[in-house]
Amino acid sequence: AEKLWQHSAQIAALASVLARKLTTQAPDIAFFGGMVHEIGGFYLISRASDYPLLLEEVPIWSEIEAARVGLAVLRALKVPAPLLAAIEALGRSRLTLPPVSLDEVLFLAHKLSPLENPLTEGSAADGDNLELRRLVGADSRLTALLAESQGELQSLHAALQL
Repeated sequence: AEKLWQHSAQIAALASVLARKLTTQAPDIAFFGGMVHEIGGFYLISRASDYPLLLEEVPIWSEIEAARVGLAVLRALKVPAPLLAAIEALGRSRLTLPPVSLDEVLFLAHKLSPLENPLTEGSAADGDNLELRRLVGADSRLTALLAESQGELQSLHAALQL
């Protein structure tokens, strides 16, 4: 849970900076989206004491199932429809530079994050993330933006550490 929290905090900080510097998307909504995009994983972790197979070396659930659980939790929490749609679209998003929509901001933040989801580490998607990070690193505008925003990113991320 702690690693998943750190992953979510990193995505939130990146999404906020990307939204503010590259798009017309609201940075606070991008931040919140980064924090809750993995809520299905937190829910599954919370149920692991009742269902220990959820956290086995080879879990009995998939990333797709965790996303479905997460969307159900977000609907129950009455998350605004545009944010819900952006989180739902994450699985279908493509790398767009610069990002335009909220799902593209969250997708790019996810790809830039050095902290992977601990519940899916080592999956095929993680290899894709490494390749996408290399591609994104080749974009000098984005590299400059991230370097310029490093202090802000560290501050946002540190604020979320308990």
